[in-house]
Amino acid sequence: MLEIYLSKVLLYVKFKKRVKIALILIGEVNNMTEAIPQKPAPRRGRIFPEINISSEELARRKAEGEAFSQRCRAIFDRLLPELIDKYYGWYIAIEPDSGDYFIDVDEEVASLEARQKHPNVIHHMFGINETGATGTI
Repeated sequence: MLEIYLSKVLLYVKFKKRVKIALILIGEVNNMTEAIPQKPAPRRGRIFPEINISSEELARRKAEGEAFSQRCRAIFDRLLPELIDKYYGWYIAIEPDSGDYFIDVDEEVASLEARQKHPNVIHHMFGINETGATGTI
């Protein structure tokens, strides 16, 4: 036999600096004969298992990225002595294949200028300071 006990519980809900009181009826069921549904087992593994990148491909991509950064860093190091006094704290976007660079006080504007001149090419962003780092911690 099922016995149902009803009890009133006050639930305080904070909404826009006001407290609203809601009454909720909770049914507690004793001597329940029905099976309680189990939580599904968590899925393990990759989100997209059909997309697998080999370790050789990952190593190739990493090497290409490091080579790109080194080419940009070489241009930045060559330009830094003449730019640091006048543009300290500004940003510079460098496109290493052409050697073009774009300077602006706003990082987004410098990036936009680089994308307008070289629309399908990746550029590297530096801060004009001693380290070339952008942003703050």
